[in-house]
Amino acid sequence: MTSPRSRRSRWAAGLAGAVSLVLMALVFGSPSLHPAPHWAWRFDPHQLVGILTAHPLAFAAVAALEALQLPLRAWLWKYVLPRGVSGQPARYHAIALGALAQNVLPARVGELVRGLSLSRSCPGLGRARSLTTVVTSKLAELAALLTFVLLIPLSMPLSGPELAEFRHGAIIAAGVLVALIGLGALLTRARGRAHRIEAALRHLPGRLGCKLAGVVEELAHGVAACSSWRRAGAAYALALATVGAAVLAFQAGLWGVGAPHSFGAATVVLGAVSLGMSIPSSPSGLGVFHLVCLYALTALGVPAANAVAFGLAVHLIGTSVNIGLGLVSLLRGHESIGHLVDGQAPVALDVEPALALSPGSARPAPPPG
Repeated sequence: MTSPRSRRSRWAAGLAGAVSLVLMALVFGSPSLHPAPHWAWRFDPHQLVGILTAHPLAFAAVAALEALQLPLRAWLWKYVLPRGVSGQPARYHAIALGALAQNVLPARVGELVRGLSLSRSCPGLGRARSLTTVVTSKLAELAALLTFVLLIPLSMPLSGPELAEFRHGAIIAAGVLVALIGLGALLTRARGRAHRIEAALRHLPGRLGCKLAGVVEELAHGVAACSSWRRAGAAYALALATVGAAVLAFQAGLWGVGAPHSFGAATVVLGAVSLGMSIPSSPSGLGVFHLVCLYALTALGVPAANAVAFGLAVHLIGTSVNIGLGLVSLLRGHESIGHLVDGQAPVALDVEPALALSPGSARPAPPPG
């Protein structure tokens, strides 16, 4: 008998698939009622073949740059985790599994899978702490992306009315970044003060105050791993390298479809895609990615056929690379993404609650007594 949770998952997957189909249809055309009801194509679909076969080497470069981003993210993750808690292979394995989940499951659960996978393989690293470092690493990537956005005027003007929505999105992203940095600073100050936080929350019913205090403590330790200027600087430099690889991949994709492929154009499209893909949607953002690429590139004066070709090619290549590398890690690690999402862990890797990383040490602190 099918469980209610399984039925809800199927309904969610079916709804996400239906939305993706609608969005993909809108990428190619739109319904029109004049002079009679018909489907109005944005361009002749036969144009796509000629556009996509003009520069095949450009798409090989896209694939290589997409693959490069996974080890760079794993290296970046090192500097927001407690010192010595994991090696590059374990971090890369978790990153690859997250990339796989991001592209085959809806609602953008890849980052959740990434954090849970590392917490399973690193005794002493709690789930809350691991997930907090995922958020911290994404914060570093957001800061890097905003840095590139600030450099766009060196390549192209941003004052045109067609880019008004992009400017508004960049301002919103900058506001979110400032808010998250402020929250991280507050959490860092909360480290080691779980008993005081618990006392402040003692009026909450049951043991809710105790549990919330424990969560805040775990989050504080996760954020504090990147509290030194040296580690924060290393994380930011690697975030610049990671986002830079994404910008180069988009530049190669734009060159491949015969569109203007300046640094500014690639950054505008990457920023628009990042903003659009931040909303939980279908696996790999199918439909959302293509529609955002269409509107961003046509705003830059790129013909619709070339814009759609870019979205199709870059999305297909990126999805294939991430799924392929993720499947390799999945088979080598003998894991199940479903178990990770459900929060299940094998008995051999269970960690006692008393085991926690002592401040300044990479080794688990022994249980009291």
